[in-house]
Amino acid sequence: MGATAAVAIAGSTKNKLPAGTTTKQGSFDKASPKLQKRLMTLLHNDQAAASRLIANIKLNHPQQSTNWAIEKAIYDLERDRGGR
Repeated sequence: MGATAAVAIAGSTKNKLPAGTTTKQGSFDKASPKLQKRLMTLLHNDQAAASRLIANIKLNHPQQSTNWAIEKAIYDLERDRGGR
């Protein structure tokens, strides 16, 4: 990917939370502990990143459960990292 493309992607506002939007931490806490642990392992225990990731997925798929959103986040991370 060229530098111009990287800048364009970094500056993109698509799929970003609107200003003032808060994530629902309680929603993450109600999810399967096994899924929570797997996601946190993939994100090196970065709770803020996990919350943002789940909030963005739920924003695009509001009808889906939190477990589904975490499964999607795990799938996406593993896919993007080459299946690790």
